[in-house]
Amino acid sequence: MGIDILQLPLPQVSPSGVQLLEALSTDDIDFKDLEVIISKDPTLASSIIKYANSPLYHRHSKISNVQTALGLLGIKNIRSAVVMAIMRSDKTKQNNTDELIWKHCESISMLCRHIAKVCAPKLADDMQFIGLIHDIGMLVLNHYDAKKYEGLIKEAQLSTLSEKQGDMRGKKLDLLEEQAFGISHDVVTVRVCDHFRFVEQVGFVIDSYHAGIDFDINPETDPEIGFESKEHVKTDVDRMIYILSLAHHLESQIVGSEYLFTSTIPFDYDRCFKLLCLDESLVSQITKQCQM
Repeated sequence: MGIDILQLPLPQVSPSGVQLLEALSTDDIDFKDLEVIISKDPTLASSIIKYANSPLYHRHSKISNVQTALGLLGIKNIRSAVVMAIMRSDKTKQNNTDELIWKHCESISMLCRHIAKVCAPKLADDMQFIGLIHDIGMLVLNHYDAKKYEGLIKEAQLSTLSEKQGDMRGKKLDLLEEQAFGISHDVVTVRVCDHFRFVEQVGFVIDSYHAGIDFDINPETDPEIGFESKEHVKTDVDRMIYILSLAHHLESQIVGSEYLFTSTIPFDYDRCFKLLCLDESLVSQITKQCQM
């Protein structure tokens, strides 16, 4: 019998976290108010400082206080740090699988940011956030049944190694989840987005990515994608979906094989590469910047 997603325990937000998320959702955001809220919650404060010192930003000097961290991160990236603090707050449920999932999310987040900086600079902060939370449903399923989920991750890792050797018979993580739980982390992630009341576009992009929805290209009229113009990618949502897909294709170039596990990627490498109008030198530059 599968899990009833409405009964699945979701991350609980501390009073300070709720207050901070509400403050970040307003049009008139005061950094001083944010600093006061964060300073009252040691977990939030340490998470935001840690996030400001993460490899995403390549800081030359260490950030040691909330005020400096807020000034350097900016509003959208503070949101990312808050999510990390919430998901890491229940230390009793954390395990090695949690750390592996976070490693995956952080590497995808970094790749998304650097890909966007090349082909859609105004989306870089949004893509960093989407990359960080796009598989957050994995954490929820792992906290629901850690022993079973650890087994699924190990099986997906073996499938990754088999694929590299040309054996395509292994199952991807989302399919293993559906067998074990009746739902995949994709569906759970969208529910978490609703739970945290993220901007609607964030949940829509993640849902569309996992569903493999392609809004622009008609495969009947453009079967080979033989074009170069950026006009073929008309909307920010399209670019976000292709950036997220490409980040997954590039992940194996920046992390060790022990951190990789197969999950369905909706669009193949060549499709993303062409639609985002990249070339191999740019891709090489991106992966070098993201070496972890």
